[in-house]
Amino acid sequence: MRRTGILLTCVLFGLGSITHVIIAQNPPDVMIWEDTITIPTYRINPPDPSPMFFRNQSYQGASRVIYPYPAIDNLSLEKGMQDYKALFIENDYIKLCVLPEIGGRLFYATDKTNGYEMFYRQHVIKPALIGMTGAWISGGIEFCVFHHHRASTHIPVDYRLTDNGDGSKTIWIGEFEPRHRMRWTIGITLHPGKSYLEVSGTLMNTTENINSFLYWANVATHANEQYQIIFPPS
Repeated sequence: MRRTGILLTCVLFGLGSITHVIIAQNPPDVMIWEDTITIPTYRINPPDPSPMFFRNQSYQGASRVIYPYPAIDNLSLEKGMQDYKALFIENDYIKLCVLPEIGGRLFYATDKTNGYEMFYRQHVIKPALIGMTGAWISGGIEFCVFHHHRASTHIPVDYRLTDNGDGSKTIWIGEFEPRHRMRWTIGITLHPGKSYLEVSGTLMNTTENINSFLYWANVATHANEQYQIIFPPS
């Protein structure tokens, strides 16, 4: 931890001089790194290698267009331990974990002052058939772009870890999405000495066409018998 010393000298007439050192503490550093975590996982069988050009199904009020993605809907009940690439960012108040191999999902966010999980934290990867292409899991925050539960919600996305020069650091996730031929990036930032996380995003239409899109963050929370949803919120 860095400390900056400021030297002040007080002169007391007739008693000589007394030197006082006052320590001004800088905000703690933000740490960012890449590692591996092991999570109990229900295996997904390999997808059908044949292209899914057309599937006469609707998906959340729209046509379920999968191509050029494969349909990852051949789930199994076979459970085992699996290693995942994990991206971590942490300051004195919060520790975050992002899984780039599962769509860049914010897997957990822990309040370090009391150990509380800010969002629902999964302890097993057990896909259900909810995603556009099939497999989908709950928990943490799923960043959804272009069309409902993102087509790549359960497959690897690109990522980058950056130092922003002001003490803050950012985990960037994103991809070129081939269904819409558009690009998206999401940045998750922690600042030194701050007890909040900052999420920023960019959606880029790289085509010559006018395209519609959706963006929303699908946030999971803990629920019990006393949990209530109040709608409309205001």
